[in-house]
Amino acid sequence: MAMSLDDLVAAYIRLRDMLATEKAAYETKIQPWLDAQKQIESVFLAQMNEQGMDNFSTPHGTPYRSKRYSVSVTDWPVFYEWTRASDQEGMLVHGANKATVAAYAESTGQLPPGLKMDVAYTVNVRRK
Repeated sequence: MAMSLDDLVAAYIRLRDMLATEKAAYETKIQPWLDAQKQIESVFLAQMNEQGMDNFSTPHGTPYRSKRYSVSVTDWPVFYEWTRASDQEGMLVHGANKATVAAYAESTGQLPPGLKMDVAYTVNVRRK
């Protein structure tokens, strides 16, 4: 006999809970190792900064440093006008806010010009 929908919902919730418990245990277990790696990386970075190096080699491996950039806009109108005046539109990211577009489409029944929207349904289960 096939499982009822209620039995499947109960099984789904049990699986989700087991996964959450195991994931939390795993993350707790590995945290000391991640912390130790960060401490060692700090030693490597300090050595590279002191010596003016981007990397160094040992018989076991080669630590190297790389740059990561994080950029945020603090004044959109000023930045936008500068990109236009400086012919630097390539610095702009073209996109649309999906939540706002979806709300607009639902309320008006149409999309703003120049946009395409795909909708996919997913299944979620909430506990009672």
